[in-house]
Amino acid sequence: MATTRPQAEENFSEYLLSADTEEIAALQTLPWQAEVLPGESVQAHFTGPVITYLGGAMPFVETARNTARQFAEGTQHLKSDVLAQFLLQNRALFRGYLAAAAKNKREIIGDYEPAYVAQVTTDIPGMEAANFAFFLSAQLRNGRGGKTVLVDADPQNQFVFPLLSLADQPAVLTENLQKPSTFQADLGKAIVKLDAALSYLNLQASSLRPFSDNELSRIVCFLDGEFDNIVIYSGKHRSAWLSKNAHITFAVCEANFTAEAAALSAHRQGAHTVLLAKGKEHYFPCLTSEFGTIAPLDFWINKQPGLNAITTFVRNITTTDRLSVGGSTTLAGYLPCYTGINLYLRYAGGEEKDAEKVLTTLQNRLRAYYPRTAFFSTRSVFRAMAQLPKNAATTLMEVGDNVQMVSLLQSSELRAAAVFPAGILRPLKTGSVRISAVSADGLIRFRELAPRAGISRMIQAPRYRLKHPNALGAIMEQVQA
Repeated sequence: MATTRPQAEENFSEYLLSADTEEIAALQTLPWQAEVLPGESVQAHFTGPVITYLGGAMPFVETARNTARQFAEGTQHLKSDVLAQFLLQNRALFRGYLAAAAKNKREIIGDYEPAYVAQVTTDIPGMEAANFAFFLSAQLRNGRGGKTVLVDADPQNQFVFPLLSLADQPAVLTENLQKPSTFQADLGKAIVKLDAALSYLNLQASSLRPFSDNELSRIVCFLDGEFDNIVIYSGKHRSAWLSKNAHITFAVCEANFTAEAAALSAHRQGAHTVLLAKGKEHYFPCLTSEFGTIAPLDFWINKQPGLNAITTFVRNITTTDRLSVGGSTTLAGYLPCYTGINLYLRYAGGEEKDAEKVLTTLQNRLRAYYPRTAFFSTRSVFRAMAQLPKNAATTLMEVGDNVQMVSLLQSSELRAAAVFPAGILRPLKTGSVRISAVSADGLIRFRELAPRAGISRMIQAPRYRLKHPNALGAIMEQVQA
């Protein structure tokens, strides 16, 4: 009977622990061979959709290069550079791969560092989303540093370049490609410099077929060579590859359950989705009236007093690679990710010392529903959440089979779903996609997925210990992160 791997070989399969079923299936379609390949190659053993063994000359990390080995029956072989290209085209998986290598104290080979990629999508008319793309580009340029490019990638509803004050209309890449051998040169000619650190690229137009996800992934790899930050305005155009592989997706939508749930469902394979809506409150990170007017580039680059809330929020979530799950922490440089009791207190404006009092007040407002499908009626939970003020927060939610960070929930239904676990409140659904608060299993899974979002370190905020918990408090105390 064949063994899954040779006993003497080091197993690197955990480097791909964050891979989803689609990525594993794509990995299996690469040109693996049963025969041992000369030169640098990797070896793998698949058991169904699971990688049980991965070894050999792993790309981008220092591993032994000795090829004179005996391999177990069923082991497949692949050139290392083929696996390297696969990782580059699956950027989220590549981030997880490098994080696992660093965790195992492996030396990273080469100086290749993929750019920070942010996506901006929209489901509402108007120029707010396009202006936010400019604003986001300026924040990445100023906050993260390095060279930034804004890519206009919506082939049907382009609303970016008309906002630019350019002497000439920018070239569209799809209309100016000559032949495969000159692609990089053609790409360079289509990039317009707006200032020393900010550029613009008009990617595709409605007159020609838009780039496929595979082509888009290769274009982003080309842009890596010149830019540190890439902002892709995809508008109403949907790209499964971009939603999965961007560090963060800003989804501009209406502030209601239907629109927010649709945005979460559309980008559920991503690591972090931010729900942006139009609004009048300058204290809350929303698209205020400034985003509905044409303004010069300097307006978005320079600090504007009326945009302090959204500027601070965007800087906080795009410049840190450390996460505090459960609530805030006294350690500087950590992005707080609120869950359960902490999230409710964040919305209610309460403090840890008030937790018991706040939960007692909340339970008195809820109508008992047990022993039916949940402890409390859905209507009373939603009503209680609707009475809370809008406070900016990032949380963890399970959207379908995926666990992701979600920021700026505004609808009472989704805020409630993020706070209360199944049992207290029934999970919500949009179409066939279930949306609920993160569970204990979901939190374990997110620890594996966090590196896909560029999170290098994750800590847990202190847990609440209630002295005299009521029925609601007893449950909420048990389901903390």
